[in-house]
Amino acid sequence: MALSGVVLLLSALSFTACTDGNDWDVDKSYDRLFSVQNLSVSATETEVTVTWTGTSDTEYYIIELSQESLYDTIPLNGTETSMIYGEDKSITRSPYTITGLDAATEYFIRIKGMSDVKEESRWFYLEDVFFKTKSEQIIESVVPSINTAVVNWTPGLTVDVLAVLKNNEVVQRITLSATAIQEGTYTLEDLESNSSYTVVIYNGEAIRGQMIFTTVRDIPEASLTLFLNAGDVLDQNYLDREIDPALHSTVTIVFEENAEFYNASSITLPGSVSFTFYGMPGEKKPIIGINLITFGSQHDFISFQNLNITGIGIKEDGSTFSMNYLFNQGNNPTQVGTLEFIDCYFHDFVNSLIRLQGTPIKIIENLKVENSIIKGGTTAQYSLIHVDANSGSGKIENISFNESTI
Repeated sequence: MALSGVVLLLSALSFTACTDGNDWDVDKSYDRLFSVQNLSVSATETEVTVTWTGTSDTEYYIIELSQESLYDTIPLNGTETSMIYGEDKSITRSPYTITGLDAATEYFIRIKGMSDVKEESRWFYLEDVFFKTKSEQIIESVVPSINTAVVNWTPGLTVDVLAVLKNNEVVQRITLSATAIQEGTYTLEDLESNSSYTVVIYNGEAIRGQMIFTTVRDIPEASLTLFLNAGDVLDQNYLDREIDPALHSTVTIVFEENAEFYNASSITLPGSVSFTFYGMPGEKKPIIGINLITFGSQHDFISFQNLNITGIGIKEDGSTFSMNYLFNQGNNPTQVGTLEFIDCYFHDFVNSLIRLQGTPIKIIENLKVENSIIKGGTTAQYSLIHVDANSGSGKIENISFNESTI
């Protein structure tokens, strides 16, 4: 009888424990979603892909970006630059890509899980605190002239200002018109010749592209300036007819922009005259193809500027041929103060840029190559600059290459 009473008592206690629950209160705020984990980002110039590890019972996620710091005491949308994604319950899984960001900009980011039946999770933050978008380059080209430069960028993009810097100081700030933005082009004016600038294009404070360029040198002054237009030929007859060494000690020959000038015959420069061969600026450098130039007896300087100097010649019948040298000084003695190539593209000669051979005295005091590209021939048998070992009296005293590619 006593045993049955004990059984009844235990049964009653068991029943009471199952029906009455705990005898302490439960904080419902702890009955929330777990925070997401493993938050990472992969950013380009204007977008970021956000990846994370999801949690059970989470129905959707909210992501917040800001250019200002984010932390727990900052409420949702609590900064001036806050951008909220997912309030429409559209972000239900990882990854998620956000577009329309500013390039070269730091962003803080946080994410939380959401549910209609459970308390939202706590914010989860990027381990590195913030990420930075990559620098953007929407400027496609800058075509400089003497005192102007045409800036071209991808048409129709959201931009508003061009800034021009010289020596790291802003010298021009241009508010772009709707037409310029739509067409993606603007002509900078009032620039100094032969000067280096940086142009930067903005959308608000965000840099969308920048490019360094150098304006073209102005036409060098000379006692005689000759202009060659498309269809003209620079040959010996032209030099002998136009240049009188007794009257002109310096000559500038100007080649029309974007034009081509070929001469399948060689020329000898009149002695005691200094020359500048100058290509007018344009979309393309003027092309000259002269089958060998010989120095005269003496020149203070010979300068080639802004020219495409090709070793692929064109004959009068239209056929092409390969040229060996630009200069190949044989039995003619010469004394040249400075031979220079500035802003030139020299290419496709079989052999060298310059060769000195034979026994007469041949001296070039200074050979300068500046801001130029030299592309040699594949079958060259001589050095880029070649002085014959048996010439005895040929020499180049100083050679300088500056900001050039060979």
